[in-house]
Amino acid sequence: MVHTPCTHSWHDVAAANDPYDRALVADDLKRDLATLPPRQRAVIVLRYHLDLSESDSATILGCSIGTVKSQSHKALGRLRSLITDVLE
Repeated sequence: MVHTPCTHSWHDVAAANDPYDRALVADDLKRDLATLPPRQRAVIVLRYHLDLSESDSATILGCSIGTVKSQSHKALGRLRSLITDVLE
C-alpha cells in the first residue's frame, strides 16, 4: 500500500473545532493505521481506541504482555515517522 501524506499540519488540526478538519484527520489516521502490519494495528486499536489494558489486549490477541508492549512501541514509532514526514 502506498502512503499518501496528509495535506495539513497536525499541529494546526490538534485543536481544530471544525468537523470537516476532524474528519480529515480521522481519514489520515485510518490511512496511516492501514499501513501497519495487522498485529501492530490491532494493538493500537485495542490499547488506544478501545482503551484496553496491556493485559486485556494480550488476552484478546493470545500473546504476552511483552508482545503487546513491543508491537505498540513499533507501531507508534511508525505512526510518528509518518507524521514527522508530513511536518518536515
